[in-house]
Order: sequence, then structure tokens, then C-alpha cells
Amino acid sequence: MAGTILISDNIGLATSTVEFDYLVERIRRAFDAGEEQLVSEIYEPLDEGGMTYISVADKGEEVFRSFGNAVMRAYSTSKSEVSFSSYKERWLELISLIKSDPRWNTAE
Repeated sequence: MAGTILISDNIGLATSTVEFDYLVERIRRAFDAGEEQLVSEIYEPLDEGGMTYISVADKGEEVFRSFGNAVMRAYSTSKSEVSFSSYKERWLELISLIKSDPRWNTAE
């Protein structure tokens, strides 16, 4: 099995199941307080549908930027973990996909 973090209709980060679980749970914990509804929307395929993906493909700029900010915080936090070196390249791939999306660039 595997998992995917969908960024847009044709762009996503395909991962192994272990990588997927590692990334999405760290990202989930990195959202700001008060963003529970956003988390529910993004994680609905995983949490409600039992699918192995999360998606911001159909989300607007505000939700996308909140997701991107959570990814950046999760990446920073995970740097102190012993297992970080095993996932560093996957984090960097995800961050690159986020930063290349036009919805992220409007934040600057």
C-alpha cells in the first residue's frame, strides 16, 4: 500500500504507507489552534473515507496557505527527531511542491 498528499489535480507526493503515516500525522499536529475545520476538510478522505490520501487540490488560497504553514512547522519540529534523516528528502519534496503552487506564492 501507499499514500498520497495531493497538492493539485495532477501534482502530489506519492509515498510508502510508512512515509505517509509519518508525514500526515506530524502535519496534522502542526496546524494552529482554531483550524480544526480545515484539518477536517483536508483529512476527510483519510479520516472519513478510509482512503490513503489527503488533499488540498480543490482548496482555496487561505486553506492551502494554512496547510503549507503546517507543513513548514511540522518539518521544523521533526528535525529534532532521531528518525528525521530517514524522511528529510520526502519533507523537502513536499515543501518544493507547496512552494511551486501559485496559491502559496500569493502569500508573499
